[in-house]
Amino acid sequence: MHSRKKKAIAFFSVVFIAYASLAVYYYFYAPALEFFMKDGKLYLMNKSTHEIRDVRVISSEGKMLAYIELLQGLESKLIELPTDRKLAFVIAKAPLHREAKIEFIYAAPEGKTFDFSLSPRTAKVGKETEFVATICNKSPHASRIILEESHKSDEFEGKTKIFAGELASNECKKIKYTLTPLKKGELAMQFYLRSGIASYIFKNYIQVGD
Repeated sequence: MHSRKKKAIAFFSVVFIAYASLAVYYYFYAPALEFFMKDGKLYLMNKSTHEIRDVRVISSEGKMLAYIELLQGLESKLIELPTDRKLAFVIAKAPLHREAKIEFIYAAPEGKTFDFSLSPRTAKVGKETEFVATICNKSPHASRIILEESHKSDEFEGKTKIFAGELASNECKKIKYTLTPLKKGELAMQFYLRSGIASYIFKNYIQVGD
């Protein structure tokens, strides 16, 4: 009887450790949810190859903006945002997956939009990392832009960079930033984009681990 009890405890311990390890992997390391902008609209993408269920997209005030019962691997969904606000801060949550966050200010004339993305979205603490920001002019006209990156000095080591130039219609530009994460956790890189009277802020979160 005592031997059976020990075997049962050992079995359930192995199951618990395996489950906990899987949960830690999905939460901290596995590719998962990520926001991106396209044609001035906000999308949520499942960056993994497995399905993610029970996805909730909420605002910073706790208002539910979208509920996605099932998001297939590599699938994207359009997220409808309130039209009466220029500041948006939204969070996507799903069981056993780390949160996706995005913050931006959007105030632009009709028909003038930009796509923005940043990669990679993960890094190692203390390791110099090259980040690449991609900005695309989706308007029908050439646009002169100024793109400025900023970060907290206690989160990243490295100089900020300002890019100024002209983008033709549908042209994309890649700008490289070399930074070293100084601590673990979810660290923010913020980008200010100005083009004429239009102004945008894109705030991107980098998951930093060992």
